Amino acid sequence: MFETSMHGDIAVVTMAHGKANALDTEFCEAIVAKLDGLRNDARGVVWTGTGGIFSAGVDLHRILAGGEAYGHTFLPALSRAFKALYAFPNPLVTAINGHALAGGCIIAIAGDHRVMVNDKATIGVPELRVGVPLPGIALEMIRQVSGAHSQRVLYRGERHDPAAAQSLGLVDELVAAEQVLPTAIAAAEDLCSLSPEAFAVTKWQLREQVFLRLHELEDEEREVERIWALPATHDRIRNYMDANIKPAR
Repeated sequence: MFETSMHGDIAVVTMAHGKANALDTEFCEAIVAKLDGLRNDARGVVWTGTGGIFSAGVDLHRILAGGEAYGHTFLPALSRAFKALYAFPNPLVTAINGHALAGGCIIAIAGDHRVMVNDKATIGVPELRVGVPLPGIALEMIRQVSGAHSQRVLYRGERHDPAAAQSLGLVDELVAAEQVLPTAIAAAEDLCSLSPEAFAVTKWQLREQVFLRLHELEDEEREVERIWALPATHDRIRNYMDANIKPAR
């Protein structure tokens, strides 16, 4: 599910899960396990995808095929993956090589520095257009990176081009396609030149409010799971897929 190469003390992790790095239970669990291993194996991490897609987000086909039972397994796994990315103590830079949508956008914004291709790629969270709410951790991550723009990002469910994404706080730096990975590696090396202990503490200070907030959202999380499992929600997902996702050939 991943291809990993070392550039000095920097691990470059390339997601390699199907054509679109779609998020399913197994992939979410693999993300958590991968990050756990990298804590001691790498000073810093660059997280990226291949081709024109960083990650297309949740595997909606699996959601529909698996029904309510799969949803109750998948959603906690999805939240654990987002938490593992966001709480990773070492420098983590995301190299957004292509489209980063829905859950893919959440993975992208987990980076301490976010480098995006300045091309035709788009990024955003269309969950409300799909008909589902975001897990609490994802919403709080959007709130932290987008600040006053969070309502626009969440309510409109737009696919933002790179320039718009930068203005909304979703990404930090835009570069040509061939420079995405080198720029991300350089950013990771710069962060790794800092004291590891001081960096980890500062990162936690910056992000701890997100995790503290989650303890207040337990009722909302149960409501998120309930809505994802509703037959009416699955109808909305089917309608969204029919309108926006080309069938596989």
